Amino acid sequence: MNQKRKRKWMIVVGVIVVLAAAVLLLRGFGEKTPKTVKTTQQLTYTDSLEREVTFNAPTQRVIALDNIEAKIVDALGVTPLAVTTHASLPQRLADKWKALPQLSASPNPAEIAALSPDIVVGPATHVSPEWITDLAEDKVPVLFWKTESLADIENRIYFWGAVLGREPAAEKIVHNMETSIEKTRDAFASVPPKHVLIIDVNDNGVGACDSHTLIGNLAQLIPMVNLADELSDAPRDKEGLIPIENVMEANLQPQAVIVLREQDAASPGAAAWEELESSAYWQTLPALASGNVTMFTDDEISATVSVRAADAVALLAKTLYGPRDS
Repeated sequence: MNQKRKRKWMIVVGVIVVLAAAVLLLRGFGEKTPKTVKTTQQLTYTDSLEREVTFNAPTQRVIALDNIEAKIVDALGVTPLAVTTHASLPQRLADKWKALPQLSASPNPAEIAALSPDIVVGPATHVSPEWITDLAEDKVPVLFWKTESLADIENRIYFWGAVLGREPAAEKIVHNMETSIEKTRDAFASVPPKHVLIIDVNDNGVGACDSHTLIGNLAQLIPMVNLADELSDAPRDKEGLIPIENVMEANLQPQAVIVLREQDAASPGAAAWEELESSAYWQTLPALASGNVTMFTDDEISATVSVRAADAVALLAKTLYGPRDS
């Protein structure tokens, strides 16, 4: 091979070597997949009982003792360690999680501690100080929330996004919810507001939902006058509702009534509901005479609260005023 051709081949080989080295460098010397490392950090929250609680996150070892919290955990794509029979889960979730450990309505702290959760979240009602102390002794962080408004729901979604390491998904849920609610509000903005009474039939009895309750707060997002707000200073029952006796004494006269009723025919609430239906007060209501009493079962209404709060707002609006173009 003459000297000129030899130099030419050396240049070609050199170019090939340089290109190969560049390719290897760009590809990281092989098809290595970058690993995402999630750093564990400590989160501190002050709950509705003014307790400051610190725990490690992100984690998916969680227990939600309330249906609102459980539905958020599910919407973020996580299965909790256990469910509680007190949570009144929608049938879809009850079926989906039927293989999970079932905790009682008042779970034994030892029963919870045995599951080794990183965080337990429950409703800030019927909370026993001894129960909190026992969980603290077992080193189980537990938070108790009151969820009484749309803002509370959104805060719970952001909270669970941080706990589960699903912040972008949480932000998307809140954005979609707010957008949907705004569409409903625009569609019903021009309707004349009705005078409405929202009645809740639950395990403890029958009560009215004013704007300090979750459903009552969501109802404020559509045109309506919630008559129970006239009794906001009245004493409240265990569920935070205005006792039906106060409603009857005030002789509130709604144009429409929405009833949220549990399906357990043996509960104290069922007996109290039958007593209300047979009362002279109920029989003379304008809403009853005009056929404007709508009843929802617990499954129907509980399926629309939490991450589907926008559906609850739309359902209330359509129930009171009929469908509208959105």
